[in-house]
Formats: sequence, structure tokens, C-alpha cells
Amino acid sequence: MPGRIGGQGPPGINGPKGTKGDTGYPGLKGQSADMHRIAQLEAEIQDMKTTISSLEKRMQFTGWSNYGHKRFGTKNDQLTFDEGVNFCKEASGEIAMPANEGENAALMRIMPSSGGVYLGLNDRVTEGRFEDVSGNDVTFTNWKSGEPNNYRGNEDCAIITSDGTWNDVLCSQSYTIICQFR
Repeated sequence: MPGRIGGQGPPGINGPKGTKGDTGYPGLKGQSADMHRIAQLEAEIQDMKTTISSLEKRMQFTGWSNYGHKRFGTKNDQLTFDEGVNFCKEASGEIAMPANEGENAALMRIMPSSGGVYLGLNDRVTEGRFEDVSGNDVTFTNWKSGEPNNYRGNEDCAIITSDGTWNDVLCSQSYTIICQFR
């Protein structure tokens, strides 16, 4: 009678290398990523978001006036000069700066009957030399008699008053903001 089956023995030595098998079927073609096109589309999406945001801001404007190639709009919000500059920039415009008497009159048509409206000029860099927010010299002015006077030494911004004349004021005061769009 045979005895019990013993445990498995150690592995044997490797046999000779076999022959090469058949070539497999080709795989499916992969998608190529056109990274330039993706970046271009992402930039277009960002531009659209910016446009929508500025249009949403403009839709809040309650008063509009046109003159020549400019369109002026206001919400009648009162802000400081710097807040007004930023507000208009967010609406894809700039704080109103009339370049002639016609544009000055266009601002008067939509400004409140009392108070003033900030203009897009200041003399923060050089006292007495007013320039627009881009740093360009101002070519048209309509200062009230005796203005600008830099009262108490710190009036660096300007407003248009209800009669259309300009007055220099503190930049930290709050006045109505009108934005211009080209």
C-alpha cells in the first residue's frame, strides 16, 4: 500500500525561452489634446464673464445722456472720487470727463438738481495742474469764477455743479458719479 502524499517540492529550474507570439490588434486612436485651443476657449469664457459683469453694472444705471461718440450714465450713487473711478472701471467705462461744452451740457442733463458730480480730473501729482485719470493734460475746463482755489490746501478733485461750472473739492467727499462710455 502506498504511503501518504508528501508536500510540494521546490520549484525546478526554468525551461528554455519560448517563441515570440503573434502581434496583437492595434488599439483605438487616442484623443489629442489641443492645449492652445483649450487656452483660447478659456480666455474667451473669461472675456464673456467680464462683459456680462460690466453689462450687469450698466443695467443698474437710471439716467443716460449722449453727446457725439460718448454715452454718459449714472446710478445717482454718491461715492468718493477713488470709489467712483473704480465703479466706472468695473462697468467698462471711466469717470466722466467732458472734452467740450456739449459734453459738459450732456452731464448737466442727467445730474441731480442739487449737489455736484465728480469729474474725471485731479491735481494730485502737481498742485494747480489738473489732469485726467490717465495722466493726460486737460484741454477743456469750465471753472467757476475764483476756482480752482485749493481751499485749505487739499482740494485735489473737481465736480460739475448744477449751473455747469466746475469747483475743486476734497477727493474724500461723496458726490454723484457719472460714467462715460465710448
